[in-house]
Parts: sequence; structure tokens; C-alpha cells
Amino acid sequence: MRSILRPAGFLGLDACEWATIAIALAAATLPAVLPLMVGVLARQFGMGLDQAGYVIAINMGSILLGSLACAVLGRRFSWFALIVGGLLVMTAGNVLTLSTSGLTALVATRLISGLGEGVVAACCYALMGQARLPGRSIAIYAGGQSIVGAAAMAVLPTLIAHHGWHVFYLLVVFAALPAFALVPLAVRGREQVQRAAGAGRPALNISAFGGLLAIFVFFVGLAMVWAFMERLGSARHLSLLQLSAAMSASSLAGLAGSLASGAVTDRLRLGIGLGFGIALIVASLVMMFVGGFAPFTVGVCGLYFAWTFQFPFLFECLVAVDRDGRATVLTPVATGGGLTIGPAIGGFVLQNGSLSLLCLTCLALTLAGTVLAWRIGGKRRSAAVEEATA
Repeated sequence: MRSILRPAGFLGLDACEWATIAIALAAATLPAVLPLMVGVLARQFGMGLDQAGYVIAINMGSILLGSLACAVLGRRFSWFALIVGGLLVMTAGNVLTLSTSGLTALVATRLISGLGEGVVAACCYALMGQARLPGRSIAIYAGGQSIVGAAAMAVLPTLIAHHGWHVFYLLVVFAALPAFALVPLAVRGREQVQRAAGAGRPALNISAFGGLLAIFVFFVGLAMVWAFMERLGSARHLSLLQLSAAMSASSLAGLAGSLASGAVTDRLRLGIGLGFGIALIVASLVMMFVGGFAPFTVGVCGLYFAWTFQFPFLFECLVAVDRDGRATVLTPVATGGGLTIGPAIGGFVLQNGSLSLLCLTCLALTLAGTVLAWRIGGKRRSAAVEEATA
């Protein structure tokens, strides 16, 4: 359910919508630097890669639990209370991590932090769904994640080398502090929408949960390939250095996809946008099988561009049919669940099939998710965009 339309501000988003994006980015700082977190855990506790992986998995799993909890808590508490409470829990978990001295205690603190982060993320997705242009809001947020991750990966290793691992969690804590001041602005004009949606207790919106399913299936399809890029590169006889270069280039492509999507979601017809994304996925998968470093790099970049370009269109389809915002709150569960289950399915396909079958399954799932979103929310999304841009 959209909030009352306000005059558009910078890039078509008003101050409340920009505040929401900033809070979401503050809460997403840790997932943006997960590769660096592995090194921090190794230095902090001397643990192996397997143990570090378990801790990160628990951290990510608690984020999903926090998002699920928000779907229930949202019926009883205001957005303001939920976001502030989530930020407090997230910050407390990160502060406690600074004084942690054992693996069990570390797992507990990361569980606490993740729960708070999940609540904040779910609230911000719901608020972005109420934006005048939800597709643009989510695209700018995704692009911001890429920028934050790239900047952190460039700066943090040097800071940690000079000041110790504590600086990692200190910066995560400090990054969340400005978010507290932005909460009143982010929820302005949104509280009454939430209460109105909750008061009526509308029946379960099957179409909205179909939109969630579309996002989940789409993410599963791409994650099952993305997790095995090293295997695909090795099959094309690429060196580790070449593979690293291709993956680095894909980060820029992902940022470009988010920004491009944000620029055209309110101008491009849904069928054209979704069709372009699927066509690019097909072309990218083909390029990765051509052979050689250059075609593989083009394929990897094209795949990640399509991923970040397509997601805002799928999100708009969900928002268009989600009357009360209950399903939009669960968007992090759909995306996080897809990223979690995708590699497992991909591993099963590789174990019992081939790389070609892996790519064909990826294409089938991404196409299924795209068609489902288009069939469920296409008409309403088009009407909503016309109303917002009128």
C-alpha cells in the first residue's frame, strides 16, 4: 500500500524516501563486506575457514529470522518503534562482539546483531515499497550497497592492518549511529498507512505472496550459477588471476545495472524491461561457454548486470499487488532464502549433471520467476507507475 504522494525531490525521491535508503544501507554494512569478515574472524579467534563460514551463516540466518519476526511484530508496533528497536539490538550485538573472547559468545553476539539487522531491513523494504517510485528506491539502495561494499573493501584492510580487528566492528557501529537520527524523517507520513493496513486485518493476499515467490525463484536461479563461477572459469581454463579480474569487473557491472534500472523503471514498459533482462541472461550464459578470458568476463558482467537490473522490476510487481505491505516486509526473506538455497541446488545439479545443465536450470528458474511476476503484478504495476509519474 502506497503512502500519500508527496512532491518529488532529488532524482524523483523525497527526503523521507532518501532517509529510508540511508537507514537500509546502514543496516546492510556487514553483509556488504562479508569476504573481509572471514579474515577478521580468523585474526580475532584463530579459527579456520570452516568455522568462520559457520559463524557467517548463523549471522545471515539470524537476519532472515529478524525479517520473519518483523512480519509479526509489524501488526503490533509502529515503524518507528521497530526500526529504532532493531538498530539498538544490531548496535548492541556489534558492541558486544568487541569484548567477545570465545566462539560460543561470538555466535551469540552475531545472532543478536543479525536479528536487529533483519528487523531494520524488513521495515525499510516495506517503506521503500510505499515510495512514490518503489523500483527506483530499491535500485538506488542496491547501487548504494555496491558502493559501500567497494569502498569498505578498499579501505578496511589497511585500517585493520594498522589499528587491529576492533576497528572493523567500531566502524560498523559508527555507520549505524546516523540512522537513529533519520528514523523520524523516514517514517513521516507512513505510520497511519501501517495502522490502516493492520486495523482492517485483510485476508491473505495470495497474489502478493506469489510476487515474493517470483523474487525467490529468480534469486535461486542466479545464485546457483554465481556460487560456482570458479568452476565455470576453470572449465574455460582460466587462471585464478583472470577469474579474480572477471569477478572484480562484475562488481562494477552490478552497480551499473542498479543505476540503469533506477533510471528507467518508471519510463520503460514492464514487458520490455523484463524481456531485456532475460535476453541478457541468455546472452551472458552463452558467452561464458564460448571460451577465453574476454568472453567469460563479458558473460559474468552481463549476468550480474541483468541480476541487479531485473530485481527492481520484480520488486515493483510485488508492491503493485501487496495491499497491506505484509508481503513486502518479507522481501529480505525471499532474496536471502534464494541466495542460501541457490548454491545448494547448484551443487546438487553439478554433482548429478553438468555445467550445461546448471546453466539451463538457471535460465529456467529465472524465466519462471520473471513470467510469474509479470503475470501477477504486470497490469497493476503499469497503472501505479502511470499514477506516480502523472
